[in-house]
Amino acid sequence: MTFMCEGETLRPSVVPGALHRLDALPETIHWGYFDAARAPSLIISSGDLIQAEAVTHHAGDDPHLMMDDKLWQIWNRTPESDRTPGVHIMTGPIYIRDAKPGDMLEVRYLSMQPRFRHGSNLAAHWGQLL
Repeated sequence: MTFMCEGETLRPSVVPGALHRLDALPETIHWGYFDAARAPSLIISSGDLIQAEAVTHHAGDDPHLMMDDKLWQIWNRTPESDRTPGVHIMTGPIYIRDAKPGDMLEVRYLSMQPRFRHGSNLAAHWGQLL
């Protein structure tokens, strides 16, 4: 796995360390906020690969099309008082060993796979397309 650098020179080959899986579960998500004090859902080393699940808060708008057992767990087990101030569900945080404040992180999406055949799009005030 080789990545390009500036000036079209090549970096040395980068071999991923480990492959981690991070499922979206009530224990591994937070709904609508970032909190620096939150314990990591996953700890990795630089160069590791992660297969992470992401979910949408809009799934509740049409549960029959956009919710499975895992999403029902998140919906039912996340207290409404812990779903603020925003609306987005985030999986993580992920802690990177030896990373320091000010370090630049490179994140590459190698692939994405939709969870369902259906989705939704929402634009305030309040148009929704399922």
